[in-house]
Amino acid sequence: HMNLLILSERFIENINNIFFNENFSNVKWIEKTSKNLSIKYSPIDVSLYLKEFFYNLKGVAFTSATLAINSNFEFFKQRLGLEKVDYEKVYKSIYNYNKQALLFIPGNIPFPDSKDFPDKMASILLEILNISKGNAFVLFTNIKNMKKVYNLIKENINYNIYIQGTESNFHILEKFKKNKNSVLFGSFSFWEGIDIKGEALSLVVIEKIPFSVPSDPLKKARIDKIKEEGGNPFFDYQIPEAIMTLKQGIGRLIRGKLDKGIIAIFDNRLIKKSYGKRILKNIPEMKIYNDLDLLIKASNI
Repeated sequence: HMNLLILSERFIENINNIFFNENFSNVKWIEKTSKNLSIKYSPIDVSLYLKEFFYNLKGVAFTSATLAINSNFEFFKQRLGLEKVDYEKVYKSIYNYNKQALLFIPGNIPFPDSKDFPDKMASILLEILNISKGNAFVLFTNIKNMKKVYNLIKENINYNIYIQGTESNFHILEKFKKNKNSVLFGSFSFWEGIDIKGEALSLVVIEKIPFSVPSDPLKKARIDKIKEEGGNPFFDYQIPEAIMTLKQGIGRLIRGKLDKGIIAIFDNRLIKKSYGKRILKNIPEMKIYNDLDLLIKASNI
């Protein structure tokens, strides 16, 4: 009965917060799927809540391969409300990406918002899948592009090809591990926390710089808040967040000191836009190729 009472109180509190509370530090939105309609609310800035939580603990240690931006933790600390930190350090990776990986950024591909982008990505992707003989993760931020590129190449390759959404992520991953030379198409679920060592994964393809979608209500509210406070949301929030996600995607390839392979990022804003240099500085240092023929020669050495 006590548990039921607590749940009822929480339910009433949530209903009040969604419909009757004019607290503009929270954002509220509706999400609709084919089966459900959900009403959600979230604080725009979680640092106030997290700060209170973390400073009540005896000690906390944060470790990750992706927390540092420009060799410091300011973005991460600001998001969590961490003002006083006793010790912080960025350690060099134990992996040598310069020797273990090649970075391919096609110079002749249109920008990701172009209508020709999926077709061009598919034709170049077929070429690099031949270099790696499959054994690839193809990671997307845009589900429509994922389905388009998948449909364009599925009949033209001789490798097993799997796409997220056809069955559970667990089953797709098990099939990928079991069947040599496989290709897996996935969105954000496959960008982090997946550990595949050796030749089973020798190519990681990333569709584009993973900028957050401005239509996401929570992201939009955070962007608006930074604007209101006189900041620059693109440089203060969207780029640092994209760098962290990009590092997670790249990190799928090299999981051991003997792993080798190719990272292909199909977004030449990395070489054609000024902010691209800022992003490239934050990912592991690798030899960069913009020409497919030069990549093929380098990968055959």
